[in-house]
Amino acid sequence: MDMRLLVTRPEPQASAWVANLQAKGFDAQALPLMAISGPTDPAPVVETWRQLHTHRLLMFVSPAAAEWFFRLRPADCLWPATTLAACPGPGTARVLSELGATCGLARETIVCPDVNAEQFDSESLWPLLRPLPWSQQSVRIISGGDAREAQGRNWLADQLTLCGAQVLPLLTYTRGAGTWTPRESALAQASIQ
Repeated sequence: MDMRLLVTRPEPQASAWVANLQAKGFDAQALPLMAISGPTDPAPVVETWRQLHTHRLLMFVSPAAAEWFFRLRPADCLWPATTLAACPGPGTARVLSELGATCGLARETIVCPDVNAEQFDSESLWPLLRPLPWSQQSVRIISGGDAREAQGRNWLADQLTLCGAQVLPLLTYTRGAGTWTPRESALAQASIQ
């Protein structure tokens, strides 16, 4: 029996995963179940860029959060050396490093668990952030979805708040149902038979 792997991640992640799997000899196809687009209101993202120097930390929860934050960067805004970028895993760190290179985000100011960490989440990131002075520091948690989902990412925000930081969420993208081409619809249909 032939086995095909269907990668349901949103684009562009789905295509990257498929290319990786195919390079390793797997029969893999992209079938994104979700689509990612810009925020309903990009003004808060633009304002955060304009006030970036007032924030001690921007914590990006995912590659999509980083991609949309940088996609909405005003051309005249650069990343200040005093502002840290943090993320829970190496995929987001790679996106931050690539996109940040265009605006002055230095690799050494990206805080992320080691690629050999047992897990990639806020709990693994916190030991790297905890020793820093947080009293009266401004922090933005960069994510997507809607305001209700942003409030659900409280654990790291709670830790920073307990240390005296002022933490606010920032939504950089929205999620919706994926739309399939006729070929993708046929692929989905064939996979359930």
